[in-house]
Amino acid sequence: DRTDPSGETVVVLGKGQTLFAVAKKHLGSATRYKEILKHNGWTEAQAKRLPAGTKVKLPPRQRS
Repeated sequence: DRTDPSGETVVVLGKGQTLFAVAKKHLGSATRYKEILKHNGWTEAQAKRLPAGTKVKLPPRQRS
């Protein structure tokens, strides 16, 4: 993961990696994948088709 110019944390999806797995690893709970969807403006249908190499902006690790 890395920080983009706006200060947000960004991860790049690996082959076969899901937003569920990204949420678990980076946000501490797999159930927070819906926050990733909302933060990136994606629907669940779109998320199922994200190719490897997609840049994913993460919401803050701690919920406000």
